[in-house]
Amino acid sequence: MSDFLEMIKERPLVTYGAVGSLMVERGFDLTGCLGKPNAGSPVLVAGTTQWPVTPQEFATEASMWVEAGARVVGGCCGTTPLHAAAISQALKRQATPGRNQNSG
Repeated sequence: MSDFLEMIKERPLVTYGAVGSLMVERGFDLTGCLGKPNAGSPVLVAGTTQWPVTPQEFATEASMWVEAGARVVGGCCGTTPLHAAAISQALKRQATPGRNQNSG
């Protein structure tokens, strides 16, 4: 993963997925990006697929993506309506004057 992130660092990003937090940690500019990552890497527990990232953890990550410039954030595999609600609440708390924000 590390080599991949270094390879794409100089390229303009439009979307990103499961490596959103790694991109922020490595200084990627996410300005204008759309992020739709998974809720972690899936694990098989007692025959069912589970996703380890909690809604609160996911919302913390989403706040970092927005701070790094992402314009749209959401979730893909393993995210639930609880993840979406946690993102919404986190971003409402983070909102700054002049930022266009939906009330939904």
